[in-house]
Amino acid sequence: MKIDVNEYPELKSKIPDNMILIQEIFPKDELEYIFSNFKPYLEGRNICPFLGTLGEAVICIGFDQKNKGKIFYFDLDFGCFQLGNDNLTEFLSKLIE
Repeated sequence: MKIDVNEYPELKSKIPDNMILIQEIFPKDELEYIFSNFKPYLEGRNICPFLGTLGEAVICIGFDQKNKGKIFYFDLDFGCFQLGNDNLTEFLSKLIE
């Protein structure tokens, strides 16, 4: 599956790609380990990675009162971007095969 960057103007203005390829759905039993690896970079954002993309970027979901259910793109090079006001259902409906 792919993310069309054109769906998210704030992301499109910061990254050079037109499409983001989702490479991996993180298994439930690995989420805690993956979160701990990203924790230094995600500190205070209250988001947790659940999808892996090419190039060490991840798709995250918010888990606190402010971000609960919102979707974010996090890249070590380009930063963290909320993907519109999408919840998980809206985000998934925009994916391209």
